Amino acid sequence: MSNFWECEKVPVLYTESTSEQQLAEQIFQDSVKLENNRFSVALPLKQNLDLINLGDSLHSALLRLYNLEKRFSKDPSLFEKYKEFIDKYLENGHGKYFDISKYDLSKGNVYFLPHHPVFNNNSKTTPVRAVFDASMNAKNNISLNDLLLNGPTVQKELFDILILLRTYKYVLLCDIKSMYRQVLIENKFCCLQNILWRESPHDPVRCIQLQTVTYGLKSSSFLATRCLVELAQRYKDQYPLASFVLLNSSYVDDLQCGSNQLIELEQIKKELIELLGLGGFSLHKWCSNHLDILSDIPIESHSLNDKDFDKNNTYIKTLGLSYNLSSDMFRLTCPDSQVQQSYTKRQVLSFISKFFDPLGLVGPILTQAKVLMQQIWFHNLKWDEVLPADLHQQWVEFVQSLIKMHCISVPRNINTLNAISIELIGYADASNKAYGCCLYLRVIDTFNTVKVMLLCSKSRINPRNKCLTTPRLELNSALLLSMLARKVHSTLSLKYEIKTFLYSDSQIVLSWLDVEPAKLGVYVANRVEKIRQLTTDFQWNYVPTNENPADCLSRGVKPCSLQNNVLWWNGPTCLMDINYNHCKKYVSNDVNNLPEIKMSNMCDNENHSPVMEVSNVCATQLNESLFINLLNKYSNIDKLTRVMAYILRFSHNCKIQNKDCKLKGSLTPKELMSALHVILKIDQERYFHSEINCLHSKRPIKSNIANLSAFLDSQGLLRVGGRLQNAELPFSKKHPIILAKDSNITKLIILKEHLRLLHAGQKLILSSLSEKYWIVNATRVIKSVLYKCVTCFRLKAKNATQLMGSLPLDRVKMTRPFQIVGTDYGGPFYVKQSRVRKPVITKAYIVIFICFVTKAIHIELASDMTTNTFLACLKRLIARRNKPSKIYCDNAAYYKGANNVMKELYEMFNTTAHHNSVMDYANSERISFNFIPSYSPVFAGLWEAGIKSIKHHMKRVIGNTVLTYEEMYTVVVQIESILNSRPITPMTRDFDDMSYLTPGHFLTGSPLTTYPEINLADEPIGRLSFWKQCTKMQQCFWKQWHKQYLVMLQSRPKWKHESANIKIGTMVLLKDDNASPLNWPVGRVLNVMPGKDGKVRALEIKTAKGSIIRTSIMKICVLPINDD
Repeated sequence: MSNFWECEKVPVLYTESTSEQQLAEQIFQDSVKLENNRFSVALPLKQNLDLINLGDSLHSALLRLYNLEKRFSKDPSLFEKYKEFIDKYLENGHGKYFDISKYDLSKGNVYFLPHHPVFNNNSKTTPVRAVFDASMNAKNNISLNDLLLNGPTVQKELFDILILLRTYKYVLLCDIKSMYRQVLIENKFCCLQNILWRESPHDPVRCIQLQTVTYGLKSSSFLATRCLVELAQRYKDQYPLASFVLLNSSYVDDLQCGSNQLIELEQIKKELIELLGLGGFSLHKWCSNHLDILSDIPIESHSLNDKDFDKNNTYIKTLGLSYNLSSDMFRLTCPDSQVQQSYTKRQVLSFISKFFDPLGLVGPILTQAKVLMQQIWFHNLKWDEVLPADLHQQWVEFVQSLIKMHCISVPRNINTLNAISIELIGYADASNKAYGCCLYLRVIDTFNTVKVMLLCSKSRINPRNKCLTTPRLELNSALLLSMLARKVHSTLSLKYEIKTFLYSDSQIVLSWLDVEPAKLGVYVANRVEKIRQLTTDFQWNYVPTNENPADCLSRGVKPCSLQNNVLWWNGPTCLMDINYNHCKKYVSNDVNNLPEIKMSNMCDNENHSPVMEVSNVCATQLNESLFINLLNKYSNIDKLTRVMAYILRFSHNCKIQNKDCKLKGSLTPKELMSALHVILKIDQERYFHSEINCLHSKRPIKSNIANLSAFLDSQGLLRVGGRLQNAELPFSKKHPIILAKDSNITKLIILKEHLRLLHAGQKLILSSLSEKYWIVNATRVIKSVLYKCVTCFRLKAKNATQLMGSLPLDRVKMTRPFQIVGTDYGGPFYVKQSRVRKPVITKAYIVIFICFVTKAIHIELASDMTTNTFLACLKRLIARRNKPSKIYCDNAAYYKGANNVMKELYEMFNTTAHHNSVMDYANSERISFNFIPSYSPVFAGLWEAGIKSIKHHMKRVIGNTVLTYEEMYTVVVQIESILNSRPITPMTRDFDDMSYLTPGHFLTGSPLTTYPEINLADEPIGRLSFWKQCTKMQQCFWKQWHKQYLVMLQSRPKWKHESANIKIGTMVLLKDDNASPLNWPVGRVLNVMPGKDGKVRALEIKTAKGSIIRTSIMKICVLPINDD
């Protein structure tokens, strides 16, 4: 489908090169050499060759070769053809055998290309050839194509070449033989172009180093075509005709040239052969619509023999189009149109995508297909779902109608021979289905013969998700015509002098084009402005609908009707008149009667549009509280101004004396200005009531605006008097309107300026507002407004905080180790299944269980993150450390799953052969799971710190080494021993005592990393005294824990200050570490969960999408809009 829509696009005039494309061009210019009639270039790499590290690619290329050999064993004929291609590759010097041992493979700057066969049954020379895969990832997960720059497109587009080709009486077509392989690659880059090959599975594998530009590399097309451009530019003075062909009529390795004179075409052929020979290129597959041109070309280099040339049913492919040389006609083919019993969405789109009509010569037929495609798409069908009955019937009728399309042939040549006048004439039209445009070439020769023929067309389907009026659709068609005409005009101007005339049957659109865009609505103004820019030297005219050939495009035409449609193929009959004059045949509509005009056509004289005096409409005429409520109701000053303007208009129209000059239509700037002044006057009456009274009674002002020398202007507005009366400044700047600091209107004006200046800062806003207003305490007021701007707040949002909570009871009560634990996952880490070569590498995770009281750690190695694996880890914990009564953990799915099957785990304990005392305890207790809020690592600091410590050791011990599962498990258990030997507090306060209390003391009686002690097994000791000694030693540990360690937990290391609790209904931002602040979702607090101290640290939030999230206050930012 992408190819289909690519053909439908209007080619752009100019495309800005990206930085990568510019770098590729620079590398080419720095490296290109032309020596001994051969180009040599460097590969355009993103970084220096010595710095790249692809890793090993030899192994993968070898596996691909083995797979290819398996394919050859099943198809010996394919092997013979493939071997023949490789042999010729070597024979022509495009590659050579190379000793792999000369490479230092450890550097990673050597690359081996896998290869596979591709088939071209239409090719007489190479029906099978090898294509190399530079997109294969090497060991470091990087491919050669990832490191190559994709240069800019340096040749003309297919559309341009076909347009020029249609203007020549005689054409000459040929191909550059093996174009890519005529360009050498610098020797130092050949290490990136190696392939593996052997003629028999019994032979050793050998390396072939490719010496030329190679198929499959991202930069190959750029390098080869750029060499053609370089050749043309270097010899453009010596070979001007051939250089023009290479620059304007070459598409990859195809050359499509022509002329109106046989002598000139003969010269083009001669120059092409000589010029391309200077670059080591040769031409073959010659063909022409005039056989005499090929008389000196060897028969084996012809594309067709003489017998085939004379056959009317013999077509060749030229740039994707079927072309008959004898009749000089294009034939437009369509896919196999055999009707099926049912069609799916996939089949329909696949069928449509096979149409290839880059010039739009059968555009009216494709309009029907596009409309049907749109209908199918909006039915929301699945790809393999059968079409409903109505769509199926429409599609079948369309497919059946395509039988007639095989009969449509279009003359290639629009004869410009002996032309004295060449005109490009375009038409645009729109309907309720589609809109489109078509271009015709009108040629008048020296014999006063007029020829008019369709050149090209483009069409678009109307968008269904936008309700566009007919004038807007007509405007879109005019814009499409402008783009197409400008493109074709620039292409034809390379060879001819062209005059361009454009037509539309919409007088509204033509009238819009005569109106200044500033007076039009945004949608229309943007398009009118673009049309004007594109058609400055073109002339727009009116055409009646029945003479508009673009009507065929917008409505669609069946193939049987299109075949003999003279209007479509040759344009309106009036164009055949040699005296036809492209004069302006329409009268512009009155601007006041046009749609999409910004301002109504209100008279500006005093009799019909009197200026509303503010003094006549003020708060005293209505209830004052009504106006105050109105001023506080809106959060947008423009909307408030419009509302006030309509109120004033209603007041004006209700007066008897104004019955003959009532105000209608859109609001005018004068009305809006008057409305704003009314708003400001009401606001000043409210906040500067005493000051205004002082001015009316001519008493001195004693408030904080006394130093401003305030006065009332002619409209009753309070303004700054100041000292700038003699300055050459506008009145509004010398005497700005005074605004109150606490006024809502002031804040709305500041907010409008803030948005207009694209969220500017305080200083810029203050400077801009000072042109019209004087705000009391301006700096403070502006700061308060900017603080409440949600967009600005997002970019500097601060987390909500609360006083660090007291430690929970589970952290400070004496219990046996692992009675209460927290758990979490860490990783992934990579382990291999065995020690064989190239073993299977899988992921593994560590599961940490940390004792809440002693900080003792138990680590398990897990093969995945499933519930069953976690339960297995939990069972191993229970078997080695005894059964915990509480487990705190994250909200992850594998933990929740474990909680759901805890009953099953309990039943398992009932059948396990434990000691009676353990079984009695297990039967009487349950393990309870406690989940912390989502996305709240602050609630899991204990085990998060444990994970961090484990990773600290693993990174330093293992690094990038991949261990086996057993080796990894051994390292994990050793780290567990080390962490359980960490000191948590000194044994005594004696400076000479180096002993310390560790989690290991509570597990084994000493740190787990202590050295072995003297064997005292033979020393006699009573059983009772030994038991007492052990009990006493354990009690000493707990005493030390209570006196020394517990006291250390007293202080609050952070979150030391108390904050106000967040309330239900508060609007907040939800922080997302994987998104930018501008994309953080907004939510509202649905519920709060205060702790025992009454402080809220966890809450439930409902997002805009309706989901409810439980999280901590550290993951939210309170929006400033709640401050009110």
